[in-house]
Amino acid sequence: MTVYNNFELVITHENSASLIQELLKELPPQPVIEGKGIVVCAGGRYLPSFYAQVRLLREFGCTLPITCYYNGAAELGEDFSELLVGYGVTFVDLSVVNAESPYRQRDCHGWSMKSAAVINAPYREVLLLDADNFPARDPSYLFDTCEYQEYGYCLWPDIRPFDPNAQYWASLGLPAEDVSEHESGQLLIDKFLAWDALAVTSWLNGNSNYYYTVAYGDKDYWRAGARLTGKDFFVSHPCFVIPGTLVQRDFKGEALFYHRIVHKLDRFAPMAQVDGFVNEDKLAAYLEDLKRDWLPNNFNLTAAERAATNALVGKRYHYYRVGLDDRDFVFGANHVITEGAAGAERYYFIRNDKLCISGDAGVICELEPFVDGWVGRWVSHEKCLIILEDR
Repeated sequence: MTVYNNFELVITHENSASLIQELLKELPPQPVIEGKGIVVCAGGRYLPSFYAQVRLLREFGCTLPITCYYNGAAELGEDFSELLVGYGVTFVDLSVVNAESPYRQRDCHGWSMKSAAVINAPYREVLLLDADNFPARDPSYLFDTCEYQEYGYCLWPDIRPFDPNAQYWASLGLPAEDVSEHESGQLLIDKFLAWDALAVTSWLNGNSNYYYTVAYGDKDYWRAGARLTGKDFFVSHPCFVIPGTLVQRDFKGEALFYHRIVHKLDRFAPMAQVDGFVNEDKLAAYLEDLKRDWLPNNFNLTAAERAATNALVGKRYHYYRVGLDDRDFVFGANHVITEGAAGAERYYFIRNDKLCISGDAGVICELEPFVDGWVGRWVSHEKCLIILEDR
């Protein structure tokens, strides 16, 4: 029975270990590729973090090429890639690549995307980063460390110990170990030296419908692939925690990766401040750039609505929050309010014949046309009466 590319398998506690033994007999040959690069899976709500991550890496002087894998056009959003033109980033739809790949994973969503991205990446040597994981300096030097040169496969520990009695071990046919869990917010691999381990990891993550029931996500299957194929690997120093953030060390014990596991960057909300988080001022500045330059990708406008919106470019209105305050608005190109904008009022567009104003909290008001402009109410907060009077 073929195991590697068999998407009809029903995997259970009882047959998992024996299926893995069959898998080890039919692993795919490794491709001939060279080069180093950074691989990130990002889409949807992780795009603001990815944008800041790229800006940070380039400000540090990192010149490694970056490939961003997303899962379907809806995840990338309209025009996002244009914001990173000139930053050495290639965007790849992993749903397309995986479907056509000789290393196709049965599941390629969420955490399982990471192994699919690494195995299909156009680099022999890969630094895998979560999109919300921010280095304290250019991490390129990791490729030159003696630990990486010796092992070609470097993992980082999580904060929790692994349960030696977990079903995970028996399901893999491995003896239990008294070790910490691993954390896959970062990973360093030479695919030439660790190909079989990577292929097994990809298969395990591709069958997440079973394997994620005996371990939490993808992270401990990077270790499993190595153990099952006899590949030695290096584990970095213990991590530590600051509020909402896992901090991972380099191979000398210095803090290197700040993984915001709780406080994600959001273009519609202020950035949460974290005590002890390095370069937070830089991230805040990048996020403000993003709020200014990237239009929300969820307008979902028809061609007619876009045309109606574009007809408002250059228009000046007086904006009344009745009983509170008033000021002038100028509607600029690309849906941006270029004069009078504030946190709640950054963008404008026509949808369903209404003029929508949106900002950090999403759409704040939907206004109906009237003789001298538009009228309506805020949909949240003060829910005040809004009048937009044509100047």
